[in-house]
Order: sequence, then C-alpha cells, then structure tokens
Amino acid sequence: MLNTIIQNPDLDGSSFSLKGSNGICVILIHGFTATTVEVRPIAEYLNQNGFSVYAPLLPGHGTSPEDLNSQTWRNWVDAVVEVYNLCKSKHEKIFIGGESMGGVITCYLAAMFPEVKGIMLYAPAIKVEKLGYSKYIRFFKKVIPKKNIKEVQEKDIFPWQGYKVNPTRAAYQLYLLQKNTRKLLNKIKQPTIIFQGKSDKTISPEGPKLIYKNIHSSNKEFVLLENSEHCVLLDKDFKFMARKSHDFIKTFQ
Repeated sequence: MLNTIIQNPDLDGSSFSLKGSNGICVILIHGFTATTVEVRPIAEYLNQNGFSVYAPLLPGHGTSPEDLNSQTWRNWVDAVVEVYNLCKSKHEKIFIGGESMGGVITCYLAAMFPEVKGIMLYAPAIKVEKLGYSKYIRFFKKVIPKKNIKEVQEKDIFPWQGYKVNPTRAAYQLYLLQKNTRKLLNKIKQPTIIFQGKSDKTISPEGPKLIYKNIHSSNKEFVLLENSEHCVLLDKDFKFMARKSHDFIKTFQ
C-alpha cells in the first residue's frame, strides 16, 4: 500500500535529532508532502561539523494523503514551535533552515522569534503558480497526482521521500501559510541566506526574490544554484550549498 502513495517508502522519514559538540543548534524543516529524508543529508553534514540538529516530521506527513488533508497550516507551525521551545531550553544559539514549504515556516518563525540567530531558506515556496485554485479544487478532488514524480531519481544525488500526490485541502493550507507569512516578512531582521535552483519548475522564481526584497535583514544573500531544480537539498549543488550553509552559521553564530 505504501508503495502506491509514498516514494521510497523503505527510508526512515521520522523526526530525528543529532547531538553536536559546539553548543549551536540548527532546526531543519522539510517541505510539503515530503519527510525528514529531505533534510537528512544537510543535517548530517552540519552535525559532522559540530552542530546539534533537530528535524521534526510535520503533522500529516509520512502517513497518508488523507491525514495531510486533515491538517491546518497552524498545525505545521505549532509542531516546529514545540521543537524550537525544546531547543531553546538546551541551546543559547539557534538557527533555522527549511526547504520549500519548510522555508516558508522558517520565515514565519523568524518573525515570531527575533532571538533566532539566522535563517537558511532552500527554495522557499512563498509563491507557487496557480496554488490559489486549491481554494476551489479541494471541494471536487481530494488529491491530484504529481507530474514530476520519478520512480528512479537519477538526476539527484540523494533520494527523496514523500507522497506521489498533492492533497488539495492541504494545498489550500499551504496557500494560507504563504498568505500569512508574506504579511510578516518585514519583521524578519536576522541574517538570511536564500538558495534557489536555476531549473526550479515547482515554485514561482519570483517568490525567493520577494522574500529577499521584503525582509529587513541587514545581512542577506541570494544564491542561485546553477545545476539544481526545486529540491536543492538533494540535488547536484549539494556540496557547494552545504559548505555555504556551514559558513553562514559560523559567520553569524
């Protein structure tokens, strides 16, 4: 059953944490319909360089599309806030990074918690073409098959795990998350680095630029990844992006 709804069901996409040695904590948030498999390579890289890492599995993910359709955007945010509060009790310095929808949640949390030291946005899905139609489609179709799912992902250097369909009610919640987060962008003042794949066809290329333009960070950088599509954390520019992420944290710790 899992094989029909989840790509790479044999992988472990559950919540995880990795204990570091330098006292600095990084929270990593996966994207819409994905699991923590998406953030594990960068998590392990950062952990090998001394950082503690926490990666929560967001509500409705890694179970079933029906479960995801029953969630609200606030459920996703609250799940990460719970992890943030746990990290805050153990670490003085916290950075947050997120892929796609995880990048949007990262922005939301940065606006909520100004004490966050810095944020890393990996192809942040603040704007997705035609996502607004989910407001109506959700009443007629529960799920929509993905066009870009590959049985064998030869182009990526790491495997991806997640649903092979887009749950429409959940998609509308992502739309609401985008809408609410855009209102808060001017509250973000932390150092920010944004990574965007040059060949990304999943999100609007204007989205990451919108974030860059509207946040009030005095230290911000936009990095275009020449050899990557949407899931930059698993793609061909991984080594370069991982080093840049590491250097970013070291600079602003």
